[in-house]
Amino acid sequence: MNFISSNIKFLRTLAGLSQTELADKVGLNRGNITSYERGIATPGIDALQRMATFFEVELVDLINKNLSIGFQTSKPNVAHNNPENQPEHLQPLLNPSILGTIRQLSAHQYTNQQEFMNNVANIANQLERIAESLEILAKQQNKEQ
Repeated sequence: MNFISSNIKFLRTLAGLSQTELADKVGLNRGNITSYERGIATPGIDALQRMATFFEVELVDLINKNLSIGFQTSKPNVAHNNPENQPEHLQPLLNPSILGTIRQLSAHQYTNQQEFMNNVANIANQLERIAESLEILAKQQNKEQ
């Protein structure tokens, strides 16, 4: 099973791009993107490589991995709600990695107990940072009132 169509749509949506915008960025036309996302057509290797490069994902992952589970990227325009563009105290609230980690745990997509425990520890750290952020927000609201 491949995940090409769902991954293209996921990455495009995450980047906040229309089909036309993505097509322009990777040198295709909107009809191609529509066909790929619907699974009507399969992109050729050149188109796949251009999309993998644009989204900064491995080609093999674009094809064979469900990227909506635990997806992270270093590309700023792909992170739709980029925490780095928000005030520091809000960054943990907007970090999408916790949702990905929870999805990964719930889907049992870990290879060993150590990986599972690392993911649980990651969730605990993220929740702690979220609690701290909520405390800061509550204090700010109290000051404003």
